[in-house]
Amino acid sequence: MAFAKGGAVYGAAWKDDYSVEHIRITSEADLYKLQKSKYLQSYTGKIFRQVKADLGEGRFALFSGTPCQITGLKCYLGKEYENLLLVDLLCGNAPSNLFFQKYLKDEFPEGVKKYEFRHKVDGWNADCVTVTVTDGRSMVRRGGVQDLYQRGYHNHLMCPPHCEHCAYQNAPRYGDITIGDFWGIQKYDSAVDVKKGISAVIIDNEKGQVFFDAVPAAEVSVKKEVPVEWLGGNGFVNGGHNFIHPKRNAFFDEIRWRAFQEAEDTALKPALAQKINSANGNVVSSLTTHFSFDETVWEEHFVQGRTVLSVKPGKAQVGKYATIMIGKCLERGRKYSFEARIKFKSSSDILNFHIKDSGTKAYQFFYTMKNDKKEDWKIVNAEVVPQSNIFDQFMFGASQFTGEGNYLVIDYLMISEVKE
Repeated sequence: MAFAKGGAVYGAAWKDDYSVEHIRITSEADLYKLQKSKYLQSYTGKIFRQVKADLGEGRFALFSGTPCQITGLKCYLGKEYENLLLVDLLCGNAPSNLFFQKYLKDEFPEGVKKYEFRHKVDGWNADCVTVTVTDGRSMVRRGGVQDLYQRGYHNHLMCPPHCEHCAYQNAPRYGDITIGDFWGIQKYDSAVDVKKGISAVIIDNEKGQVFFDAVPAAEVSVKKEVPVEWLGGNGFVNGGHNFIHPKRNAFFDEIRWRAFQEAEDTALKPALAQKINSANGNVVSSLTTHFSFDETVWEEHFVQGRTVLSVKPGKAQVGKYATIMIGKCLERGRKYSFEARIKFKSSSDILNFHIKDSGTKAYQFFYTMKNDKKEDWKIVNAEVVPQSNIFDQFMFGASQFTGEGNYLVIDYLMISEVKE
């Protein structure tokens, strides 16, 4: 509709070096440049001047951006314009472009040909990226388990100070229309098909309402008016404020001189901070220290040289995991052998084994043992191929030791590199 008015549209676009900047387009053929998510700051440069020039010539302008960019433009213009429509985003935080550049350089030294956040190869999601490198190979990474940038972003490890104290996220909004993904809509409306994604549109004023009402019905597959409270914490529209990871400042310090993953690991894994790149040898981990767990529901004993984890009286439904540190981070794609001799009693029909990132909740499942209800010794031999370089813990599943009087006895547990 903006183009039908002979207008210009402004929004965030990738540059050739995979930084992001705001650009001006005047043709629907260029609209693809502004589409899709970019989880980093967009450079605005002289774009506000261009908007003002368009408005001064009577041209219609649609400007989209983060709430702070919308507010900045309004302050720059100094007055209201009837021929300007402001569209702000449900924004969590926008990290510095320098972080993204460091990540690309370290993770894809061969160079990147195409990068897509929130690629829908697996349907609508918040954590899928597709990266095509310069030799044509394409790879899909899901969440912080497989992708270091998402690991840092979704844990707010890269959240800038100005985003931490953002004054423009809550209602009332500064734009005319607010847009974003409607995460969690299926909890309230099961009739909505979310496979391809559902957008939230908040009409902030009368100008926004007029523009929205003019959208042809054929262009909208689902249009329902629902309570804004259904948005939950998305974009902090319903109150609350942004947050930072407790180790954000440590990451900011370390990224100045460490590789991207090393900086993340140093901030997220304090126990590993002094061991980065220092551990060698075939045996990665053996049971030499005690487990970490929620002490309100589990207890640990050492009997005849063996570790015993047991459920405390009255805590039949544990729902908590137990972890033990590995000597170093496992390497993505490398094969490891997992060996253990255990004995357990549980109401659960299975016992799951995982590797975990000590700095976040990210984990990867690799083996399931069926519970035959016989309390005898069992030998476990399994193969582990990490999907990421972040895993430095072994983890027993969160709901495996349910029922009064249940326990787990470990004779030995070992993860070793498989030499090809």
